[in-house]
Amino acid sequence: MTRSESLNLLQRLEMQEDSLIEVFVTSASYGQWVAVLEGLAAGGFILRMKHFDSDVPVDINPAMFNEGDNVDYLLSVQVGRQSWTTQFYSSTLIDFQGDPRGIRTEKDVADVAEFMRVISEATGQTVCLSSETLDYANATAYMTVTAYGAHDGSS
Repeated sequence: MTRSESLNLLQRLEMQEDSLIEVFVTSASYGQWVAVLEGLAAGGFILRMKHFDSDVPVDINPAMFNEGDNVDYLLSVQVGRQSWTTQFYSSTLIDFQGDPRGIRTEKDVADVAEFMRVISEATGQTVCLSSETLDYANATAYMTVTAYGAHDGSS
């Protein structure tokens, strides 16, 4: 990402105000979730998990995915100065929510880009950063990251 692109992203996030932002991959699988968590841990990211309000080991299983029902688990990933979270809404959607107010410097942008790169490498897919959405197909991406060898959706 160039300095100009980084500065443009910072401006967009500043206008985001009180709404959350999201890093996501659609058409995912449980195996890709496992690969993402393994990749993040191997990359030095700090992972923490809660079941309701109790700390539990970071160890996912298919039963944790609520597929839209009650949200029992919360995974937090420390990304530089930021904390990104997911509640395992669906095994087919890898999504992490973050606070745009935590991204204020070019270093913060680089941290998010690295987080996204690890996810892309683990899934083999392009990872998008957008405002929080339920309409992933029509979300406007503020930034996309495609790791080497990952499919970027073009032919």
